[in-house]
Amino acid sequence: MFTKIRKISLESSILFIIFMAIAVLVWSNSFLPQYLETIALLIAISILLGMFLPTILISWVVIIIVSTGIVILTAGSVFLTVPERIFLIAIFPFFAFLTQLVHENILLRRESLRVMKHIKSFSNHVDTVTNFRRSRLAKKFYGNCIRFLRNNPNIKIVYRVALINLAHQEQFFQLNNREYFRIIASAANVLKKIRMPSEHIFYLDDRSFLLIFPATTFKDYDQINAKTEQELNKIRFRSVNSVYEVQFMLETITVNAKNVDKYTDLKQVLHRLHRKLETHIIKEYQ
Repeated sequence: MFTKIRKISLESSILFIIFMAIAVLVWSNSFLPQYLETIALLIAISILLGMFLPTILISWVVIIIVSTGIVILTAGSVFLTVPERIFLIAIFPFFAFLTQLVHENILLRRESLRVMKHIKSFSNHVDTVTNFRRSRLAKKFYGNCIRFLRNNPNIKIVYRVALINLAHQEQFFQLNNREYFRIIASAANVLKKIRMPSEHIFYLDDRSFLLIFPATTFKDYDQINAKTEQELNKIRFRSVNSVYEVQFMLETITVNAKNVDKYTDLKQVLHRLHRKLETHIIKEYQ
């Protein structure tokens, strides 16, 4: 809405300058025909300078030209009435400052578009609710991990890939989307506090948390996973008159030099993890 208002204001200002220039020339042609070319030249110069010079230089140019004009029109033998002299003196500063305002408006719009472009680029790469990187960067990072495993088969390193998903999240979202985003943000804060600093956390487009970590020992990693699930499931979903327990489910797989060909693409990993989460749900209902 703000951008539309600014756009209308800018275009209206340009039309106003064109209208005023035509009106001044028409009036000059009727009452000061002998100065028509001079007036047209003053309007053209003032518009050009107003578009390309900074405000401080415009101010100095206006002072110099107005001062020179006053001296010529008052000291010289010019057969004009006082209103006509004031009119000639005022033409240059009027159009110069009016055009300068339009120029600043154009620069402001250009800066606004640049900022909006950066915001859009940031939101495409980083989720604004969790402040975690999104699916595109997750895919790129996982590709780098696979490339490292393939290029260094003799290095004993494994990547633990975990997926955390909120059970029945669609129902929670439909019930109260604001509260839903609050518990997602709370879950993100839990992960920031509990997970290891070297762990890479992403928030995917399907509203799942993806964690990728070059594992040290499985025992330590499993302890952290257990603590993560425990803390996440302390979060409560609050509706108008009710408080609901939520369930965050966590499943992991290990990617190493032996099975790297099986999980070359992040889609394959996510498919496997989602299947494990579905099995997790089925076991709970049995």
